[in-house]
Amino acid sequence: WVFHFYKEERTMKTYFVSSGFRYVLVDAISKDQARMIAMPKLIDLYADRIKSSQGVDFELVINHVRLATQQEKDAIEFHNRMTALHAAN
Repeated sequence: WVFHFYKEERTMKTYFVSSGFRYVLVDAISKDQARMIAMPKLIDLYADRIKSSQGVDFELVINHVRLATQQEKDAIEFHNRMTALHAAN
């Protein structure tokens, strides 16, 4: 018997994870890990919607998981810099 073992790539990549119109970028090893990391972050983003549902079940579904583009990474980095600058003033 011959068994071939393929080394799984274990480098972190930035993934775009979205649910509806809200999204987060997360660093993960795989799409599955990106979903797990993103879920609590998306729940935080939907907190206003969950609170306004007033006891009615609110189902959060992740629609897309893919590698983030450089443009998306740059936009988040810019947003974070501007937020920090605004907070410092």
